[in-house]
Amino acid sequence: MRVILNRPWHSSRLRAVAAALVIVLLNLPLLADSVVPVAVSIRPGSLTVTLMNPGGGSGSAGSDTVLRPGDILTFVIRSTHAPNGTTRGVNGYLTAYIPDNTEVVAVRFIDADGNTVLPRRAGLASDGVGPRGPRAYSSPLANGSLAQLYAGSGIFFSTDPRTARQPVPSASSPFITLKNGLQMSNPSGAGQLDQLLGTSAPYFAHSEWDLTQVLAFGVAGTVTGATGNTPEHVASSGFGYGSPVAGPQTWYKLEATIDPPGSAITTANAKFLGSVGPWQRIRLTGAETGMRGAGPSPPAPAQIMPNPGLPLRVGGLAVDGSGNPQGWDLSADNPLPSISPRTNSVRFALGELAVGSSSFAELSLRVKQLPLESQSMMDAVCVEFFAGDASSRDQTGAAGGKDNPWRYFVPNPACVTLNVPVTNSVSKVLAVSGDTLTYSITANNLSTQAQQNVVVRDCFHPGNQTFVSATAGFVLDAFAGGCPDAATQDAVVWNVGTLLSGASLNFTVNMTAQSSTTNAAVYTSQSLPAPGFATSAYTNVFAASAIRLALEASPSHIPTLPGTVRYTARVQNEGTGAVSNACLGGACYVEVNLPASFSYQPGSSTINGVAAANPTVTGQSVRYLAAQLPSIPAGGMLTIEFNATIAGGTPAGLYTADLQTWLRSSFLQDIEDSVVRQAPVTVISPRSDTPILSTPIGQGSNSVGGTTTEGGGSTVRVFVNGNPAGSAFSSAGGSFSVSLPRLFAGQRVTATIQASGELESLASAPVEVSSSRVFTDDSLVPGSTVIKAVHLVEVRDSVNALRTRASLMPVAWTDVAASGLTIKAVHIIELRNALTPALTALGRTATYTDPSLTSGNVVKAIHIQEIREYTR
Repeated sequence: MRVILNRPWHSSRLRAVAAALVIVLLNLPLLADSVVPVAVSIRPGSLTVTLMNPGGGSGSAGSDTVLRPGDILTFVIRSTHAPNGTTRGVNGYLTAYIPDNTEVVAVRFIDADGNTVLPRRAGLASDGVGPRGPRAYSSPLANGSLAQLYAGSGIFFSTDPRTARQPVPSASSPFITLKNGLQMSNPSGAGQLDQLLGTSAPYFAHSEWDLTQVLAFGVAGTVTGATGNTPEHVASSGFGYGSPVAGPQTWYKLEATIDPPGSAITTANAKFLGSVGPWQRIRLTGAETGMRGAGPSPPAPAQIMPNPGLPLRVGGLAVDGSGNPQGWDLSADNPLPSISPRTNSVRFALGELAVGSSSFAELSLRVKQLPLESQSMMDAVCVEFFAGDASSRDQTGAAGGKDNPWRYFVPNPACVTLNVPVTNSVSKVLAVSGDTLTYSITANNLSTQAQQNVVVRDCFHPGNQTFVSATAGFVLDAFAGGCPDAATQDAVVWNVGTLLSGASLNFTVNMTAQSSTTNAAVYTSQSLPAPGFATSAYTNVFAASAIRLALEASPSHIPTLPGTVRYTARVQNEGTGAVSNACLGGACYVEVNLPASFSYQPGSSTINGVAAANPTVTGQSVRYLAAQLPSIPAGGMLTIEFNATIAGGTPAGLYTADLQTWLRSSFLQDIEDSVVRQAPVTVISPRSDTPILSTPIGQGSNSVGGTTTEGGGSTVRVFVNGNPAGSAFSSAGGSFSVSLPRLFAGQRVTATIQASGELESLASAPVEVSSSRVFTDDSLVPGSTVIKAVHLVEVRDSVNALRTRASLMPVAWTDVAASGLTIKAVHIIELRNALTPALTALGRTATYTDPSLTSGNVVKAIHIQEIREYTR
């Protein structure tokens, strides 16, 4: 039976986390300014678990699961963050190492409910490079912009062999942990993370490229002046260098390179040669790149990038000249490269990290052969997460944000095997002492074999948590031998016994929170080598603010000018500590940036429903200063409303506004938040009516249809997981059909429409692609349903889709299946001849009604229906 630790174990790990939080809170000025991903996990999504349910299956070659080549597996990745001197991090980087027997067909950012979300913008950073601001560099480096180094957000991939996961020392430990891989010279900030991550020097990277960047930017040293000499060190990087997603579509695109090629990866050989990094973008709506300043790239000697002064949001949308997202147009029909050079890693640049929330990402892989990973001969996937320096702590840029990410490079790993995934989720990632924390522990035996002597433990530190209750059948075990830190941990223990193939477990534990801590779920069985399978959940237990912003406009359509619109700005504190107006120098504010031709209407302001004095208005900026702003208690909300006048002569179009806040957090820092392109208002031209998608949409579909009230010839656009995927014109009868790349289960589809003289509609309600293929007149009724050309078109398409899964070439068919075609026996015969070898390659067999069907025989509904069933 295959097993892997979802979280690496270290004896000091859990006990140290609470102590680290105490140090952070008591000695804030003495520590650095970063956010640490302390709990990282990866699990198969619910549809993948359903797909893999053994159901009496016998497995397949190379796997003890029922997986087959062509299956699409989706993984959910989660990270929870702890403060290392601050509650904000400029950017975080999640790397998924892609098993060599798979290919990437989809990636996205999601929320806790699985909804597609836009990538967060990178946080603020003191501009310039090096200690807290611009500095002069020796050639070949030039002054850069730290904010630009972090500005890139989105999802990237690499086929460069330097970014591949490096083999670990022995087959007995085939997965990445905090203590295997490529040993680094110690990054200068790594020691600050020891207690939070439960590790200590030496530290390890898991790819040659990451190690090279650490040596160039993250450890002590000096620059000697000439291109190709020892690079700059100690949290500095020059113009164009140092991004963890350096590549041709990122503004900070340059990498440190080992020279001569093939030589040892040392500080002496890590050089600045003006080389472009290996990371390529994946097409993603809302992804950003740097845009501030000007200068050659690579920079000329002594080139100075302009310093913009106070910290500002500096990213711009990563789009091409037509406004479309840049990057690889990823789909099941256009997967990332999987043949030499193959995609070996995908890196998610998540944008700003905030303590008190979790980050989620999703990765979908298509199985090419089994096992998934040739090196370990296991069905496993590994990820790791690291983060950069903090956001600016005040508006002067004098504190925070001074360092590049490589000095904090201690990647926190997690892995999962598909045969026995185990999860541990907690009800709150931000709490106060005395709150109840509920842990939900699940285990699914997706192996085709039963497991014996199964024991599940919930391991906790009694000094950090107090046990309240748990699912019946447990015993309490003090200083539990099966826990990561037996000397200080107690455990809630369930002695399960036998867990049959396909069976699952679900236990809950209720604890009273006392201080920040990690709680570990541990699964052991006779089939698993010690110490079994573990996965952790983390909760920050202290008073911390967590701000969520929203900006709305009413009415949303102004048909004639001049006009008036009322804006409502909401600042909600979802945290456990208050937000105040006591920024350094009294500089707190809430600001709405209005569109051009919109102007504030004097005397129209209210704050929390009470008439308020006029704000400070400068151009399009409407700013409410600290003296006007009340504190926002934990769970409270600040609501600001005002009117804006839209001037006559404003061109027809869609107009949006931005909302920015600078407020004092309970962590004694000035925290900036912003949302952009919000509160849409259409002027003169109305939006078209929202279309309706037809349901259901089944996996394998390569088109979607729907209805609209707009006239014929209107432009319909369809989006899959938030990205544009296809377009078409509506018919005169109010229907539409849009061709798309082939869909698979779990993807979410929406549509918009734009009629002539109108603006694009709002997106339709999302439709999730079902796990079954959907056909016209499904199911066909023998003796009743008339077989039509559309049925033949669909089943031909589904057979060729199955052949693609089986790595077989598609078939060219006899006769074009056009309206009015008579369906003949030859059409069924060639469908069967094309289908049978695909099923054989996938380990399945087929039997057919009327197996000796010959030319001239009557085609029946059952002949089409049974082929449908084999291809679902």
